[in-house]
Amino acid sequence: MLVCPLRLAAPAALAALLVALGCGSDDSESASAGGGSGDSAGGDGGGDSAGGDGAGGGGVSPPTASACAVPEDCVAVAATCCECPTFAVSAGSEVASACEQVDCDPPPDGCPLVEPACVDFQCQLACTPVATGQVCANGFDRDSFGCLVDACRAPPGEVYACELDDDCVEAPADCCGCELGGAETSVAASALGGYLESLGCSGDPACPGVDVCDAGLVPRCIAQGCTLGPAGGGSPDDGGDGDGGDGSLPGGNLCGVPDFPPCPVGQACILNLPDGDDASRMGVGTCADL
Repeated sequence: MLVCPLRLAAPAALAALLVALGCGSDDSESASAGGGSGDSAGGDGGGDSAGGDGAGGGGVSPPTASACAVPEDCVAVAATCCECPTFAVSAGSEVASACEQVDCDPPPDGCPLVEPACVDFQCQLACTPVATGQVCANGFDRDSFGCLVDACRAPPGEVYACELDDDCVEAPADCCGCELGGAETSVAASALGGYLESLGCSGDPACPGVDVCDAGLVPRCIAQGCTLGPAGGGSPDDGGDGDGGDGSLPGGNLCGVPDFPPCPVGQACILNLPDGDDASRMGVGTCADL
């Protein structure tokens, strides 16, 4: 059940909580769907970051009442009653019970594929795992939270289009880049100059100044799109990771695109697998036991 502070007269403590959650006193309700900014949502080839609470996205900031031990301790909540979830809180918290007296229809169409999870003893929203039987030449599309959905992604534009890993180069995803606390992506080497100009950065951007680069990620061409991925594994013909280049990674074999073989008998191709961060970043699935 999606819950949110009730828009009725409330005790002072709950009234303060309404303000913190952005629930106004009028009758209008606006949904905020998590603001995920996975690269592929804009039609590129990468999907280097999946959005949402607990997945790198935006939305409403969760309150502190989010302690948990197991996922069952958490519930998904919305910025307003009866809308799409934007964060998760402890099931026993005041926030979780605030809308229990409100009769809600099923969530609106188009809500992101998210569910409550317990990560480092804090309730967060996480992408819901989805089994797919599709093979998508360009990988899978993303919803507004940045989660992969069981729908094929459109071909990437020329900024991200590639055929080989060597066609791709690492580039800042914003004006700071990972060296200054921002984000990184991968683009086609032939389009790098135009891409950097398109960022419209000034000579002195305001950045955190903290190096958050991940040395384990390198430019890759996956599903005909440039993205960041782990080195040495992922293409069936690269001989990587000591397994004949079958597309295997520590989290499992990649799947769902023509580059990789079908999953072994007894396994299915799962999108948004909790242990499949690299696959999710690259817009593909991970083979996992049924």
